[in-house]
Amino acid sequence: MRAPVLYLFSGSLLFVARAWTTFDVLHTDNQDDMPGLVSALESGGITANATVRFAAGTLYNAWSAVKFPALTSVEIVFEGNVSFPDNITAVQQVVGASNFPGAW
Repeated sequence: MRAPVLYLFSGSLLFVARAWTTFDVLHTDNQDDMPGLVSALESGGITANATVRFAAGTLYNAWSAVKFPALTSVEIVFEGNVSFPDNITAVQQVVGASNFPGAW
């Protein structure tokens, strides 16, 4: 959790706590983990004041492209590892498209 913010108000201190969320990315063996991450980002209220953590000792599967929603004060922490598709040509075709809005 982040430290509270201190404000001086009429000669006294006012503590304002900022809510901070930590989201641990879920992993399923032999499945693409990115759709679940994107769904959680969009519907789980973790697009602001949050940490998105890829856990240590886990091999995540990033087999599809990701378009992140607008993020504000969100840190992405990679403690684990990421596996990408073996077919580099397929990845290049997706990310090289002029209308591709995301990242891989």
